[in-house]
Amino acid sequence: MNGESSMDQVLIEKLTNILEVNFHKEGFGVKKLAKQAGLSRSKLHRKLHSIKGKSTSKFIREFRLEKAIIMLRNNVATASEISYLVGFSSPQYFSKCFNDYYGYTPGEVKHRTYNIIEDNKETQKKELSSGSQNIIEPIKHRISLLSKRMIWINTFGLVLVSIFSYYLYTNYYFSSEPNRKNSNEISIAIIPFKNLSEHIGNQYFADGMMDEILNQLSGIHGLVVKSRQSSEKYRESDKSMIKIGKELDADYLLEGSVQKQKDSIRIIVQLINAKQDIHVWSENYDFELKQVFSIQSKLSKQIAQELNTVLSSVDLEHIEKVPTDNLEAYKMYLNGRFHWNQRTEDHLKKSIYYFTKAIELDSTYAIAYAGLADSYFIMEWYGWTAKKYGFNKAKTYSLKALSIDNNIAEAHATLGAVAEWYDWNWEKAEQELKLAITLNPNYATGHLYYSEFQSLMGKYKEAQEHINKALELNPHSLILNIFNTWLYYEQGKYNEAINCAKKVNELEKGRIPLDWMRFPMYLKQGNDQKIIEIVKRDPDLMNGLEKDSIHLMDLYKEKGIEGIVTWRINFHLKNKHFGHYSAAKHFMLINNRFLALDQLEKAYQSREVLIAKIEHEPALQALRDEPRFKAILKKMGLED
Repeated sequence: MNGESSMDQVLIEKLTNILEVNFHKEGFGVKKLAKQAGLSRSKLHRKLHSIKGKSTSKFIREFRLEKAIIMLRNNVATASEISYLVGFSSPQYFSKCFNDYYGYTPGEVKHRTYNIIEDNKETQKKELSSGSQNIIEPIKHRISLLSKRMIWINTFGLVLVSIFSYYLYTNYYFSSEPNRKNSNEISIAIIPFKNLSEHIGNQYFADGMMDEILNQLSGIHGLVVKSRQSSEKYRESDKSMIKIGKELDADYLLEGSVQKQKDSIRIIVQLINAKQDIHVWSENYDFELKQVFSIQSKLSKQIAQELNTVLSSVDLEHIEKVPTDNLEAYKMYLNGRFHWNQRTEDHLKKSIYYFTKAIELDSTYAIAYAGLADSYFIMEWYGWTAKKYGFNKAKTYSLKALSIDNNIAEAHATLGAVAEWYDWNWEKAEQELKLAITLNPNYATGHLYYSEFQSLMGKYKEAQEHINKALELNPHSLILNIFNTWLYYEQGKYNEAINCAKKVNELEKGRIPLDWMRFPMYLKQGNDQKIIEIVKRDPDLMNGLEKDSIHLMDLYKEKGIEGIVTWRINFHLKNKHFGHYSAAKHFMLINNRFLALDQLEKAYQSREVLIAKIEHEPALQALRDEPRFKAILKKMGLED
């Protein structure tokens, strides 16, 4: 026992000596410490956990913080300067870690130091031992020399130095993350968990575990969590971790597997540095189903710790929240989310069935009500429910979810979307959508809904910011890229719109849903040939022509472009969900204002969802002075 203790002491002393030399290097982390100590990362992690009860990353971080407080007490430099001197990449993150470790901010050290020096000199002497003074003096000397030299630099030179320093700093710290808006944020994506159970039907459980961990991590501020849809395409991918990380713009990837046999579960997870394809951490969890929530919380907190993320009390409350005490209800909920993620009519109907079952088993299961609201909203949007039925259900179940737990971002987002597209309650819509993305900044759908709202209000700059954030979280989403295309189009940014349309076509092979956005541009140019090419490529239109035994060129020769537009109008009018509004836009392409207004009035009367776009729709701007157009705006609460 004494021998083991002595060996442990030798290891800690060895690690301390290594850190003494390297702690000021921002890039000196777990990998380099393990290499210099002559151990594998996993073995070093196990050793430190056994001896100190902490991870390797935490051991390094706390060592740096202990050096920092000595420098602060000796007034070596400012807190911001010291943050870099002890190897932190940003003063903000340093301040958070410092406050979490010591219980007060770096700025409070000077006052506390005075008391410590006067009242407890022995403690101060102890902290300055072990070679710390050897580090402080050279730093003081360097800063002193720098200060003297800076006195001789004139104003112009100082500006140049500042610009050059900023250039070097940004290139050094951010060169590997050119698109990251906030350099302090860490991004992570979860690759779909593999189902290793004998029963293939347990895939819903593996996906559910992935979703629950993703949702818990999404609530941590400062951590960017890529959406589930963005990583879905990598379910069976053989791409390298570096390739996947680059495509998702993710710093870290979490992959895992789930094996379920009756109520016994095994989860194996591993965290990977996607920039370098380095294994950071892995763990196996064996547990009974009744322990599922505590294991999920434990796993999420461990991941946050390995990412050096400081968890606030709010973050911990979110992670440790138990959604239901009924395990059978939980399984029904996971089944519901599994089918909801498929986004087809049949799967959405199944999701409603499972969410309803979950609520029957636990009438206080808030997130299950939010799931029902999500399902009914999507069903209504695509016209898969009786008119008005889906939105009314979505509103009812969102309110029910929020009456149980008012912090569910999904329920606030759905409630805001219903207020936006159906109730035309613009103030309520903005209030709910802002709250949704405040509660969960990583909720891509919330950013989409808020972007849609801002575009309806004509606030295109804000709309673009939120759709960009949604795409950062979910870059491979078809819906997000389609909306982004139309958003650029509405702003008159046609080149950007066409590039987005190309991406949509790449995501949805064989389907070209957005070629018609080019139609008005080609019509103004008198480029009939381009219009004909679009029509030929439109599968829906060609199928319709075949059914009606009409040949495209015959139609064009007989009635010209106006004939094709008229056919397209008739095609849209078959759609009882969006038809009148789409027909109105097409009537304006052939400058038939009277019939366009007729269709807009019908769209208003039948409460088509797209009529909410009327005020700033580019195709309808020529109608703004029409009394009938103004009357619709007034009735919708959109008048100036």
